[in-house]
Amino acid sequence: MKKRILAVMMTAAMVLGALTGCGQSSKDDKTESATAAETETISYDVLTQVRVGYMPNYESLWEVATAINKGYFEEQGLDIKLSSFQVDEAGIGLMASGSVDVAYIGADVHKQCIEGAAQIFCSSLKVSGETADCQGWGCLPGYAEANKDILVRFTKALYKAMDYGSQEANYDEVAGYVADICGADKATELEQVKEGSWIDSKTLLQYLGDGTLKKYYESQQKNFIDAGDVDKKVPIEDYVLFDVMEEAGK
Repeated sequence: MKKRILAVMMTAAMVLGALTGCGQSSKDDKTESATAAETETISYDVLTQVRVGYMPNYESLWEVATAINKGYFEEQGLDIKLSSFQVDEAGIGLMASGSVDVAYIGADVHKQCIEGAAQIFCSSLKVSGETADCQGWGCLPGYAEANKDILVRFTKALYKAMDYGSQEANYDEVAGYVADICGADKATELEQVKEGSWIDSKTLLQYLGDGTLKKYYESQQKNFIDAGDVDKKVPIEDYVLFDVMEEAGK
């Protein structure tokens, strides 16, 4: 349940204008109007549970683990329940069975998204030189249609986690978060950090705005088609929810 708290602040200039009355010029009237400010704050009385499927490795978990430990999901009114899976394709199966609501979608599993099995609502690129692996967080089309607000809030939390976890100074801390969830050694998780560049939300949103993100997905889809893994080309917007990512960045 959302509780909206509206706070309206009036400046001393407005009070002075009210006291001096008709002696004010039209310039003063404009100043009074411009100095009124209204802000809206949203808090949550009840957290909405989101069941999240993940693979026990750094690549899958770094954003979610950070968002949990830094309280970013709770800020968005979300309570996260984690479920692990060991094989890339299993995430879509868990969603189809109703065991989880959203799941990590690895690069290779995107071919199932192209075929309509799931939709990506938040991209998580691993950049290596001039190339990027398209991976991210997905859900079933029906869940996306019914729960866009939850996906936007989930993505907002991931954006804050990207901004924190992508900073080299925080690699050790984030690796510790991942290690705790996976029951693994932190040193092992730190080794995975070196496998690519982990982008922040500003970069992701820049790629979204200038078309780079869509081009990455187009290249990925072409590779699947050339390899015979996907039968035909489909619009990227059919399985990548750019609108969710854009709204979360506002």
